[in-house]
Amino acid sequence: MVFEYVFTRAFVPWTDLDSDFANIGHGLNLSPYVIFIAGTALGLLGLWYIFTVLVPAHYRIVTPGEVPKQYVTIASVSFVFFFIYIGVRINAFPSVPMWWTGIAGIIALFFVPLLVSPVRRWVRERTGE
Repeated sequence: MVFEYVFTRAFVPWTDLDSDFANIGHGLNLSPYVIFIAGTALGLLGLWYIFTVLVPAHYRIVTPGEVPKQYVTIASVSFVFFFIYIGVRINAFPSVPMWWTGIAGIIALFFVPLLVSPVRRWVRERTGE
């Protein structure tokens, strides 16, 4: 939810009382770009941890040596993160121009599983195989 929250709420006008990011930005006199950049950096750090530590640990514990099931895992995780939370932003929140984050999510949906494929050497080393 970090990306969905940062991408869709960082640039909402501060007059929208339902947007806590807008209220924080207005109250602290921060540019929405500060919130956006900091939130994106934290989100990327979280994704790095999930894909490089938690997913290989899942492979080691739940599906050791079962590459097809590991591909199902990485495809499922990517679908949830990059399509459901980010990709649908193509048509959501029309008052905020966040369609480009939806495009980035769709690209990541196909690109990230290739980067963290269960057959990559660094993933195999982390799973102990």
